[in-house]
Order: sequence, then C-alpha cells, then structure tokens
Amino acid sequence: MSPALYVSLSLLLSALFSGLEIAFITADRFFVEVEQKKGSFAFKIISFLNKNQAMLLAALLIGNNLCLVLYGLFIPDFLNPFLPGVANEYALLAVQSVISTIIILIFAEYLPKSIFQSMPHAMLGRFAVFAWLSYVFLWPFTWLLVRFSNGILRVIFRKKASGRQEQLVFTRHDLTQFFKDKYQNSSLDARGEHEIEIFKNALEMETRRLREFIVPRTEIVALPVTARIEDLKKLFEESNLSKILIYRENIDNLLGYVHVYDLINSPLDITSILRPLRYVPESMTASEVLRLMTRENRSILAVYDEFGTTSGIVTIEDVVEELFGEIEDEHDTEPDNNQEIKEDGNDLIVSGRVEINKLNELYQLKLPEDENYSTVSGLIFHHIERIPENNEEIEIHGTKCRIECVEHTRIQKVRLLNVLSE
Repeated sequence: MSPALYVSLSLLLSALFSGLEIAFITADRFFVEVEQKKGSFAFKIISFLNKNQAMLLAALLIGNNLCLVLYGLFIPDFLNPFLPGVANEYALLAVQSVISTIIILIFAEYLPKSIFQSMPHAMLGRFAVFAWLSYVFLWPFTWLLVRFSNGILRVIFRKKASGRQEQLVFTRHDLTQFFKDKYQNSSLDARGEHEIEIFKNALEMETRRLREFIVPRTEIVALPVTARIEDLKKLFEESNLSKILIYRENIDNLLGYVHVYDLINSPLDITSILRPLRYVPESMTASEVLRLMTRENRSILAVYDEFGTTSGIVTIEDVVEELFGEIEDEHDTEPDNNQEIKEDGNDLIVSGRVEINKLNELYQLKLPEDENYSTVSGLIFHHIERIPENNEEIEIHGTKCRIECVEHTRIQKVRLLNVLSE
C-alpha cells in the first residue's frame, strides 16, 4: 500500500474518533433515551455506550492516538516527493512537522469536531456501529488504561476510584434542551404548543423566584384591624376580591386576612373572623411555595424581603398561573389579559404591572431591563426615583411616556408615545 493511502486512512479514522468524542460529550442524553425507546437500533447502541461513557471515551482516545502514530510513520514518505528543493535534513524535518501538524489540526481536529458538534445526534446515529466496534476491539487496552489511571489517582489523591459507572441521570437542562431541539422547528397546533409551554414552565418552577411574580406591596388591598365591618363589606364590593388583608398600624405588620364567606355569619368585628397568615421569604422558588401551600392547605401567603419588610403577597392562583398561564375566575375584572396592553394609533397604553420583557418581545421595543425591576411601573420608579403625577411626561432611554393614571403610590396606566410608528 502506498503512503498516501495510509495517510488518508489514518486521517479519516482520526477524524472519526475526534468527532465521535465531541458528539458523545455534547449529545442530549434525554434525546438518545427517547430514540432508543422508540426502537432505533443505532440509538440502542448509543444508549449502551452512554452508560459506559468513561470506557468509551478512553477507547476513542486510544483509537485516535493509534491513528496519529500511523499517520506519523507514513507522512514523511508522503511529503518527500512534494519537497524536492529542501536538501538539509533538519530543514526537511521542520517543514514536514509544520505541514503535518497543520493537516492534523484542520482535517483530524477542527473540521470533524465542528461538524460532529453541530449535529451530534445525526452523526451518532450514522456512526453508532463504528463507535461500538471501536469500544469492543479496543476494550482490553481501554481496561488497562482506566485501571492504570485509577491507580495513579488513588496514589495522588488518596481516594479510591469507583469502578462503577455513574447512573444515567437526566437534569433539568437535558429535558429543556430536548424540547427546544425537538419542537422549535416543528409545526404544532395550539394545544400542542400549550402543552410544551406547560412542560417548560414546570421545569422553570425550580428556579423561578417568588419575587418575580408576587402581587407587589403597592397593590395589596388591605384594611386596618380597627376598621368597621361595613368598611370591610364595602371594600369587598369595590375590589371584587375574595380575600382582604388585615394589618395593624402599617402594611409591614400584617395580622391575617378575611375571606368574603366569613361575612355570612354577620360578625361583630374583624378580629373575630381573622384568619392566620404565614410569611415566606421572596427568595423561595415557585415549586417550594406550591409544595408549602399544598402541604399546609394555604391559599395566600405574605412575602417579606431581605430587610424584613412586606414586599407583597402571593396566592395559589399566582403560583398555578406560573405553570398553566393566565387563569380566569369569578373575581377577575378583566376577562382578557391582553387588555393590559392596548394599541391607540402609534401609542401603546399599558398597565403599570405589564412586564418589560413582554413589551419588548411583543412590539420589538428597547425598554431597558434590569434586575431591580421587571414591570413598567418599576422602570419608571427606578428612573425618576419619585412618584409621578398624572399626565406627567418623561423620557426613558429615548422612549417618551405619559403617566395616564396614578392612584396614591401606584402607577395604573402609562401611555408609551409613538412606539408603533415606522
């Protein structure tokens, strides 16, 4: 066989070993398991190799190095006919080393790893049998290498290496990435898209903090404990809520809440029908809050910040809406959540509670986002550092706003001027 054939074969095999190595590392394990459950022969092989990934990667490493040794043996004979003008032995060796290194880096490292990393599942499906054969035929050398490496690790770190493979565990990232890759280019009906959205929301509930979706302090509807029952009845009628918070002196001293059904027995005062209210930190996650509410049979919680002051409240409906989206009930005054955003010519009239990222996404706006606020009212308070007045116009990062309605310390409606113009 000619040197050219040996060089080509060694480069091809080295490229396969390098590509498979990066493909196994970057592949979505959940996708692999789903495909093998569906009966794919190739992914049954990949699933088996994934469960023995340490041995597999060692086998690929050994195979790649054997190919590079073969390449190094024949590349001088292959290059010599192309370098007739280099007479000096050391100069010839230097030129051959540079050229052979460049060839290796391009054709056996960069290109295959880029290709396999960009489409790991397709490449693994195509070369599954090759990976399995490499694993089987190189197993004796792999076993010796792993045993020798574990022995060195035991000597250096004084720690016994486990001979068992780690159990295949799927993380939240694996599941999220699977649905992103599987369905981002798929045509799903409205129901299918909604089900995928629910699944993604369920995964995010483990990381979504309570502070991101509470009813803020400025929007809490409450009465002092000294208020009359008539005042309580009137507030229930005006607010259309089922629960009213009760405080002593100020909102930082919430005593509990009253349910509208408690008025059926014609109580004499508020304290006789007061229900206990539990405080939780705003750093809790949505899943933790849901488990707490379910375990203790609670429907409303008060939320405190890092300074111990009341930052807001959260209801079971707020938490469930994080999972299923907007839920309408008999107490919702707006049947359509989209009424929080209204187009008026080139202007947008929005509720102060509308989230900044929602506006930016829907209308391609460039309103500044910050960890210190998430809503339109929060943006305005953060920018002007005071309570605005009705009909006051302000400009935030090139966007002109007019305050349409302010009630006490709460911004109800804001008009974003000329944001829809071409």
